[in-house]
Formats: sequence, C-alpha cells, structure tokens
Amino acid sequence: MTLTISQVLGCDVSTPDLAGVAFDDLATVVDDRADEFTVMLRDVEDAWEAGQAREAALRRGSDLRGELAAAQPLLTGVAQALRGFAADSRAIVNHLRELVNEAEGAGYTVTDGGSVSVGAPRSTAASAYDLQRDAARHGDQIRQLLERADALDESTIRKLTANRAPNSASGPGSGAVARESVPRAGTDPAKVHQWWDSLTDDERRYLIATYPDLVGALDGVPVTARDQANRIVLDSERDRLAAESREMDAYLADLRRRVAAGEEVSSEDLSRHGLVEHRREEIAGKLRGIDQILNRLESTDPGRPRAYLVGFSTADDGRAIVAIGNPDTADNVLTYVPGTGADLSHPAGDIRRADYMAEDANRMEPTAQTATIMWLGYDAPDTLPAAADHRYADGAVADLNRFQNGLRATHEGTTASHNVVLGHSYGTTVIGHTATQTGITADELVLVASPGVGTNDASDLRGVSPEHVWATRADGDPIHWAPDLDIAHGNDPTRKDFGGQTFTSDPGDHSSYWKENNPARANIARIVTGQDGEVR
Repeated sequence: MTLTISQVLGCDVSTPDLAGVAFDDLATVVDDRADEFTVMLRDVEDAWEAGQAREAALRRGSDLRGELAAAQPLLTGVAQALRGFAADSRAIVNHLRELVNEAEGAGYTVTDGGSVSVGAPRSTAASAYDLQRDAARHGDQIRQLLERADALDESTIRKLTANRAPNSASGPGSGAVARESVPRAGTDPAKVHQWWDSLTDDERRYLIATYPDLVGALDGVPVTARDQANRIVLDSERDRLAAESREMDAYLADLRRRVAAGEEVSSEDLSRHGLVEHRREEIAGKLRGIDQILNRLESTDPGRPRAYLVGFSTADDGRAIVAIGNPDTADNVLTYVPGTGADLSHPAGDIRRADYMAEDANRMEPTAQTATIMWLGYDAPDTLPAAADHRYADGAVADLNRFQNGLRATHEGTTASHNVVLGHSYGTTVIGHTATQTGITADELVLVASPGVGTNDASDLRGVSPEHVWATRADGDPIHWAPDLDIAHGNDPTRKDFGGQTFTSDPGDHSSYWKENNPARANIARIVTGQDGEVR
C-alpha cells in the first residue's frame, strides 16, 4: 500500500501514543498480579499441609502465575511498537507538512500522491530549468517521506505480530534455547546482533522470559528486547531487596526488644548489628533509586517520549541505562555520561537531564526524532578526592566503547543515526579515556564542566575529528579551581590550545548547564541535531 499526503497528514499520532501508554499500564498491572500470585501460592503451601488436591492446586496456581509472567513482556512489546510508531509518525508528519508548505509557498502544484509540478511560480527570477529542478527536488523528498511512512506501517505490523502469545500447540518447550548458547558478556555487539537476528520470535521470547539478566546486559541486542528483559530484572531485584530489607528490619526489631528486656545479647549480635544497619541503608538507597527509575518508565504522559530500560544491575553501586525515546529508530542519538557521585541510589536528576536534552532537540528539529540515553554503565567516583583517580575512567572504557558500538549494530534503517556522546564533569574524563584508548563510535563529543580528558590535544580523541569535539565551562563553575598544570586528568578542554570547539553557557555553578534558558541547552540541541554552524 502506498500512503498519500492527506493520509499521512491526517494521522492522529496521539491515538497510538495513548494506546501504547495503556498497554504499558496493563503490563504493570499484570506484573503486579503475578507477584500477588506468588504470595498467594506461598500462603496455600503453608496452610495446606498435604494431599493430592493440594499438589494439584499448587501446580495450577504455578501455571497461572507463569502465564501472567509470560504476558508481561508481550504487553510491553506492544506498548513499545505503538509508542514507537507514534514518535516516528510525528517526525514524518512534521517534515512532510514543512515540505508541502514550502512547495506550495513557492507556487508549485502538489498532488496527493506526492508529485510536484511548477504550475504558476510566484518568483519569475529563476529560469524554467531551475524551477523544474527545484520542483523535482521537492517531489523526491516528499515521495521519500511517503515511502518512509509505508515502511513504518509495515515494520510496526511486524513488531505487533512478533508480540503475540506463543503457539500452545507447539508445546511448552517451543522456542527453548540453551543458556550456553547466549553470547558471553563482552562479545562484539555486531556478532551479538547477528546471533539475535538468527533467532525465531519464539526463541527471542523464551530468552527474554527465561534469561532476562543475560539478554538485558548484551550490547547488540535491540533496545526493545533489552527493555523487556531489564524490566523483568528490575522487578525481580526490587522484590529481592525488599524481602531482604524486611528480614533485617525483623532482626533489628528483635535485637532492640531483647536489649530493652534486659536479655543477654552476644558480642556476635552486637557486631552484626552495625553490618546489618549499613546493609539496610545501602538497600534503602537502591530501592529509592529503583522507584525513581520506575517513576520515569511508568510515566503515563503521552506528550513525553517513552522511556526504555537499556541496562540495569544492583551489583556494587548499581548500574542504570535509561533511554528517552528509542535509539534504534531515532535520527539523532545522544549518550549522556554523568560524573562524580552518580549511582543507583539517586538517578532521577540524571534521567531528568536526559529528558531535557531530548525535549530541547525535538523542539529545535521537529522533523527528526532524537533519543537521549542516561548511561550510568560504570562505577563513578563517590567523592571529589576520589575523582582525581583515573582508574574509574579506565574501568569504564570497555563498557562505553562496546555500548556505542552496540548502538550502531542495532540501529534500524539504511541511514546511520547522528550519534553524540556528552559527558558532565568526571563523565568527560570517561569519554576522553575511552576515545584515547580504544576510540569511540560517535559523530560528536561534548565535554561539559570537564576536569580534563586524559589528553591536552583534541586530535588524540580517536573516532571524532577536533572540529566535532565541543567543550564548555560556566564562569561560576568551581571546576575552574582545578589548576591547569597538566596534572590529574590534564588541562581544561575549553583552552584554545586543546584544539577543539567551544560553546557558551550562562555563569553558574557545576550543575547549572541544564537550567531553563541557559544557552548551553540550546547549543547542545544544535550539536545533537547536526546544526554545528549555529552553535554559539
């Protein structure tokens, strides 16, 4: 089917967006009910001591719980497809309307099928040949957009079809894949993507449901699949941490009761008390961070791009990679690397910055789709003294390099996205070490409030030429106190002898770059959308 201009411009993108929000909500409800089933089965097991009826009831309950759990990623997949369709359609509609208005404004005749002819031009300064050529150019661009709309329709149908329930006639083992066949962590993303492409829909669903921890962590697996898998991992980790917290609360309450009653308390209990208190605080922080991530993932505002959980772990200080919009289908993709103090206990501020940058770029260039990614995929230093150590940056090199390569491997379509990597504070040091040690797959680098990037020469940053390396420092930023003596991480990259480009930002503190009306935000949006010549 070939879509017409009137059909595309008449598309109400809010309808699939709202439907996608509803499916995301339904996925959350189904997941909650599956958790309730788990509690109910535990209660039945405890209360019903023995008998064949007990065993039959537990088996049936377990089957129902499994069906609910299996439905959750399918519903999430439908939500992804619908909201992705809405986001892509919005960019196509905006671009098509702009082209049609431009052609008609020049006096050309535009047919509903996309043909453009000279008609009665409003300007007679151009030759007939130039007018014909300009009309043909408009016609080619309009037809390309209509073809893109056709392709979007077809790809959305495929995605919706892929998220159907498994064929029960195939039996419970349908799509089963051995855990050993999953590529190891650290595998080249291009090879991972080839492996994923070789799987059937049933096999992919099986892997997401059975080994979500493996699928969610693999660069080279499409963002939609990683999102489905990581939501399962996050939910499981949230339940595990909450249960551990309840056990510790019960232990501490009992210990306090024994002390208050004058009962004897062993030295082992007293020693364990401090460890339990520390662990409880650590868990409370991670649960707080999980709730902040869920707050964005479960946003029901159709005016905001859908969020995707691209990476998640509670190990050590925790890891979280949250995309605003789908990087695999976006025209522009920005990876934001936060700096000192970033960890799983408080990701909301960094996610909010990613939201701001997506909003700014999509407003500045509404005819293209921009996705942003908050990449907390490394162990950031906790304190300023720790931030003088380059080992945190070195520890992130392989992960950031592989993540950026993964974005290239999974991007859909024949045209590569315009990829930008932006760091704030120590995040710029991570970018610098990655670019100097392994090279970095990006079109632009943006260094905000940098303490240094491990080199004093922009040409050492492999993968990006110096004219596409950008830096800014606010006049009031305390980062200025770091001496330019080529110590720690090197000199200020806004210096002229660094050899990169600079852009302006308002005077302010170390976190003011994302404040409303700060020119840094507009400049970042220009860089992200490929308008380098407009950067100030």
